[in-house]
Amino acid sequence: MINLTIKKKILLTSTVIILAGIFIISMLPMTAAPVAATDSGSSDSEEDSELAVAFASSGSNTMSPNNLLPGDIVLLGTDDTFFDFLIPGKWSHTVIIGGVAGYHEIWATEEGTWVPQGETWVVHSTKDDDGDGLRTSRYNTVVNDHAGNVVAIRVLKPGGGTLSSSERSAIVNFATSKIGTDEGYDWNWLGKQVGVDTADPEIAPDGYYCSELAWAAYKSVIGIEL
Repeated sequence: MINLTIKKKILLTSTVIILAGIFIISMLPMTAAPVAATDSGSSDSEEDSELAVAFASSGSNTMSPNNLLPGDIVLLGTDDTFFDFLIPGKWSHTVIIGGVAGYHEIWATEEGTWVPQGETWVVHSTKDDDGDGLRTSRYNTVVNDHAGNVVAIRVLKPGGGTLSSSERSAIVNFATSKIGTDEGYDWNWLGKQVGVDTADPEIAPDGYYCSELAWAAYKSVIGIEL
């Protein structure tokens, strides 16, 4: 068996080389016209209108968490930033809505204190100066103060049914159960690890990257591929 440390170094080096190539290519002049964004479908329902997208021109946004439910997915991105070149597409980070915090219930990793009672919190995987890997955070810190573009997604079950409250709780519990595993962050953004969608809290071979966590949680609980 290849030593895990050597394996991770090889994987990280390969990822850096690939991302550097993407960055260089993205800086070259392009002759093709930009592709317009398309709406995948609209609904007249009040619930869909409450999940409207809020956009801002810089690294912040004003989208309220009031109509979001545990397990909802939020995508974040800011135009013309370094990560906008590194990560293909409009979105550079993914978080899962955890719910509304009780008294001294959820730890806000960035602030090093409890999420205030009554505030919405999220669970996500990231790498920064304060640490790496999975953590829980305040919604306004990670969503409102993180990026200029934001969209909330409410996933439906196969056939169009809505998730039950127990299924939503299971999705959140899957994500939070992985906090504290030995390997905190998966730098292999180009694929998904085999076996990381298991509910076993001891299994997260190389941690998760942000959207991989959401994929694994939904695949584990309701068996769908995001």
